[in-house]
Amino acid sequence: MNEELKQAAVMDTTKTDFSFGKYAWSQFKKNKPAYYSYKFLIFLAIIALIAPFIATDQPLYCKYKGVSMFPALSFSNNCEVKNPETGEVENIQYDIADWKHMDAETIIFAPVPYSPNKTDYDNADYVSPNGNQIFITATGEQTEMPTKFRHWLGTNKAGEDVLSGLINGTRIFLNHWIVVDGNCFLDRINIRCHGRLFWR
Repeated sequence: MNEELKQAAVMDTTKTDFSFGKYAWSQFKKNKPAYYSYKFLIFLAIIALIAPFIATDQPLYCKYKGVSMFPALSFSNNCEVKNPETGEVENIQYDIADWKHMDAETIIFAPVPYSPNKTDYDNADYVSPNGNQIFITATGEQTEMPTKFRHWLGTNKAGEDVLSGLINGTRIFLNHWIVVDGNCFLDRINIRCHGRLFWR
């Protein structure tokens, strides 16, 4: 009799401790393709969120003539820099400034220092990742591309960086996916609601 009471007590505790959410998650984890697809989707979402900061031709930080700037993180598009020696004011526009040739005291570029749809004319026409990539210095000399400026997945015919395009393309893809799936979800709710009203 005591054993039956104990078993009944255990069953009662398992019923109260049961969580449908935990059960569904444990079943979902057993489906390996779905589980790893979910992880990959989370990875893509993170890439999409940080895309403007990891693939851009604007530096994350730049110190020029004593003035500190954060072009890639700034909501403003320009900065006025005053020369301490001459007093002249130089207006730097972030989106068109030639950062790669700027004589800055300190400059930190993004891991992929190229924005999508920005053309590198010196490396156009499908330059391969391991191919000969050209860099033109501030004095006009042609040299081998520095490691920090290399096109790690090469370029397309127009000279656009392939890796930058893939990273920023992830953001565009997820935006479209959210909009399309969101509309489908709302349409389903709308159809069900109208269906229930119709059959009442």
